[in-house]
Amino acid sequence: IFERWKIHETLKCSKDLITRWFDTIEAHYNAINPYHNATHAADVLQATSFFLDCPTVAHHVQEVHATAALIAAAVHDLDHPGKYRIQNFHDLGYPARGNAFLINTRQPLALLYNDQSVLENHHIALAFQLTLQSTNDINIFAGLTREEFTTLRQATVEMVLATDMSRHFEYLTKFQQVVSNLKDNEENENNISLTICRMLIKCADIGNPTREWELCEKWAMRIVEEYFDQANFIAHNFCNLVTSKELVEKVFPNIQTNYKNHNWLSERAILTAKMSTNLTILFSVTFKAKQSTLLWKQMKRDCNTQFDWPPSKKLGQSLKLCSLDPNTDCFSHGKLYVAYSRTNEEREKGLPLTMELFDRNVCNVPLTQCGFIDMFAREAFTSWAQFSNIPILLTQLEMNYEKWRKQTADWDPSNNAHLNDEGYFHNS
Repeated sequence: IFERWKIHETLKCSKDLITRWFDTIEAHYNAINPYHNATHAADVLQATSFFLDCPTVAHHVQEVHATAALIAAAVHDLDHPGKYRIQNFHDLGYPARGNAFLINTRQPLALLYNDQSVLENHHIALAFQLTLQSTNDINIFAGLTREEFTTLRQATVEMVLATDMSRHFEYLTKFQQVVSNLKDNEENENNISLTICRMLIKCADIGNPTREWELCEKWAMRIVEEYFDQANFIAHNFCNLVTSKELVEKVFPNIQTNYKNHNWLSERAILTAKMSTNLTILFSVTFKAKQSTLLWKQMKRDCNTQFDWPPSKKLGQSLKLCSLDPNTDCFSHGKLYVAYSRTNEEREKGLPLTMELFDRNVCNVPLTQCGFIDMFAREAFTSWAQFSNIPILLTQLEMNYEKWRKQTADWDPSNNAHLNDEGYFHNS
């Protein structure tokens, strides 16, 4: 891909140097990770190249940003902790989890990056450290002027940071605003190009649901397997995880109304990503109809002791976006969405982390994939497909969604013990 885009000419370096650079980068991906490994990086790089090839995209993207996007794709998950850190936690210094966990447990990496896009900052910082370290002899930027390097580096950093899912809707909204007013913003070509490339690499990074079914399914099983291991690690090493029953019986009654960020925990426990700047991963719990009715009634009883009902307009709208009806006694689709994150106030009050989805013993894997598409992928790819004129993305997304949806009713959690039986994790 780099040769096809003549990156060696843009960077004024040899092809052999780029090959050595790739060897070093690949060596710093953790091959034991089912999902966050060098194969995922190659997958994102291929998607990035495909998107850059689209005429509409190419028309608006500057050469320096196209180069930055390809480099960013290659390094965007460099040294991702994943499963690797689970097995080597005490030796290697930070645990296997996403940004929310690193921040909430005050890990050194979170302190280093001031709780801001912790892993993403780590990925891109390490990439430049490795590249510029003289003993590695892989400085692919050595032929650039100081100004050229600064411009390329800034753009590459911006694109890797854009893969932070806690800022997903921030970047999506910026993209939608920019592309809806392209004619009015033509004088700001640099900003347009950079905004498009940030969205491009985001879609490349979460593009598994738009792949053909065989690949879509395999990537889904890979990431779920990784999250199963991570959830098990957290449960045994750091915190008490909250079950749906405990969420109602123990957590809701303890919530105070004077929170600075949230005045009702259900605004964090039952939500869409647009309601929280701390969201990293969406968790979904299923209940049988009778159970969901009882749960919803219990929630109403508990909350009525301290809060008005029906809930705020903001929460009511969010419940509807989750296919929930705040004015009935049960969930319309039997789903409860839980965000794995805490505000500082919640942490100071000793409230537990909420984590329901990736319990291997109960998780409905197809439902998690439907939830991800509903909450993140569909809107992102609707906007991107319309701009880039690639309708097949949405077509394939909806085909895969329907396949997942049909599996939700019959999914047996016992399947979760055998996700890797078909050789999903033999990385090449």
